[in-house]
Amino acid sequence: MTVANELGNISSTSFREQAARAIRRAIFTGKIAPGVLYSVSALSGQLGVSATPVREAMLDLVSEGLVVAVRSRGYRVADLTPQDLDHILRLRVLLEVPTSGEIAESRNDDDLPRLLELAARLPDLAGSGDYETYLEKDQEFHLGLLALSGNPRLVSIVEKLRNQTRIFDVSKLAASGGLAGSAHEHLEIMEAIKDRDRRRTEELVEHHILRSRRAWPAEKAAGS
Repeated sequence: MTVANELGNISSTSFREQAARAIRRAIFTGKIAPGVLYSVSALSGQLGVSATPVREAMLDLVSEGLVVAVRSRGYRVADLTPQDLDHILRLRVLLEVPTSGEIAESRNDDDLPRLLELAARLPDLAGSGDYETYLEKDQEFHLGLLALSGNPRLVSIVEKLRNQTRIFDVSKLAASGGLAGSAHEHLEIMEAIKDRDRRRTEELVEHHILRSRRAWPAEKAAGS
């Protein structure tokens, strides 16, 4: 089956990682839709590259829990159940909340300008409809904040968990009004970090993470 929406070309010098990034972005924005089978040949045609890096990229996305291989037929977006989401968010709370609190206490002033810039930009991006850029900058903010812990393994684990929760199309979250609220919460988190308020930082980060559960589609949540 062909891809319903243009995914955007990547250059002829691209490799597996760039193909994975483009496909991942298309999943997050709903251009690659749940419940639809996609062949490597169809995806490679949309991306303008040979089948090899796309096939390798799909294997990476399977290992990340974003797509499922359907034997001899292709790939489809993983079906994330309410229970799956609960498990992922619980792990994120365990990892991100205490780490963010520690960062609030120990951070240096030099750590803040880039994060403040990103936090200030996110509300405008949420309102603009440029969801691809919003997701990119949102990820940059959260992983950049956690990187201040000096623990790259934690950052890598959280990146994978965050990506799995993004299988829910961000445009649907925006339509429900949830994206605007989420965007503004980044500014509140940064204010608490600026004040070195560990308790407030942890409360805000946990609330921010669990927003994903509250925004989960009603038809999905009904089965929880």
